[in-house]
Amino acid sequence: MSKTILIRADGSAEIGTGHIMRCMCLAEELSKRDFNPVFCIKPVSGPIVSEILRKGFEVFEIPSPADSDADVFSFRQAIEKYSCKAVILDGYHFDASYLNQIRDHVDFILSIDDIAETFYCSDIVLNQNIYADENMYNGSMSGDTKLLLGPAYALLRDEFLKQSTVKRDFEKVRNILVSFGGADCDNQTMKVLVALEKVREDFTITAVLGISNNNISFKKYTCSFCNRNIIKLSHLHYPYIIILNYNIISNIYFH
Repeated sequence: MSKTILIRADGSAEIGTGHIMRCMCLAEELSKRDFNPVFCIKPVSGPIVSEILRKGFEVFEIPSPADSDADVFSFRQAIEKYSCKAVILDGYHFDASYLNQIRDHVDFILSIDDIAETFYCSDIVLNQNIYADENMYNGSMSGDTKLLLGPAYALLRDEFLKQSTVKRDFEKVRNILVSFGGADCDNQTMKVLVALEKVREDFTITAVLGISNNNISFKKYTCSFCNRNIIKLSHLHYPYIIILNYNIISNIYFH
């Protein structure tokens, strides 16, 4: 039996890096169990592919638009190439049509989901969001699909898992960490900073920008925060130790 598991996900400055980042968490755990994860992704420039390769994972390029039949064809070619029997899909465009076209070619499908807006013929649907519940999926999946719902199934990197039992007790908010993932496509970071600027309390703000964050307006705006601590990360590895020093974390994505 093939130990290769194909992971179909995409990431860029336009759509964000969250799908690939959380899949990398899962890929690392699979590697520990002697499986061979292979990332099947659209061609993309920038550091996201370099990070996948740095982690030691192989990349198979899907040379087609993500929502086209050619995408399915390319993915099925990868399934055949690696004699793969199990696949993982993470993306909003992997709808009923897409899943049905690969269902007969593999034995196991795991769909990682957030929105419950498509029909799933998957064996497992994982939705790690705090709002996830079974009612979201009524009528949208086959009767044999198993649901893994809620933060208990969150895909976290090792550095965060190790800190999950640490208790923190703060009498006063002194430090606020703001982060909206690797890309922050809608520049939510700037909106939060504008709102925090109106709060006349004595605290420090640290804004963490992921490597795919191309928001020029944000970088210019931070110049007005001359008394604030602004951090620009140069890679995808958030230093977990920084989180231990913060009272409030605004939408930091742990994947």
